[in-house]
Amino acid sequence: MALIEWTDDLNLGIPTIDGQHQVLVALINDLHCAMLERRDRAIMSRIFGELVDFTKDHFATEEALFHEHGYPAETAHRDEHRHLAQRVIDLKEDFDAGNTAVTLEVMRFLRDWLTKHILQADHEFAPFLVSRGVT
Repeated sequence: MALIEWTDDLNLGIPTIDGQHQVLVALINDLHCAMLERRDRAIMSRIFGELVDFTKDHFATEEALFHEHGYPAETAHRDEHRHLAQRVIDLKEDFDAGNTAVTLEVMRFLRDWLTKHILQADHEFAPFLVSRGVT
């Protein structure tokens, strides 16, 4: 069973961003599945690493659009990205160092981190970008 089910509520109406969000959902679901199946730490670290790397790439995509189109809340949203990305990096580093495991608590954090960010912060910028012709 997937930890995160993609629903229409998560769509922003910007295919590039929606597609990237779906990749993030898939990576979190892959990590959750690996946890449930008690997969090898190396496999879980690889998935976690993909999540970290894709998160950075995704945030860079959004931030480039903010800059290109003059999104007024660019700084605040970018700061939120930095905070969220650092939390995910810290979790992976703690996992790789053997200081923590991928637990239900970690998975709930990742689920809530992504869905709340999309449903709140990302839904705030979507109308602005769409009004600027971003599709």
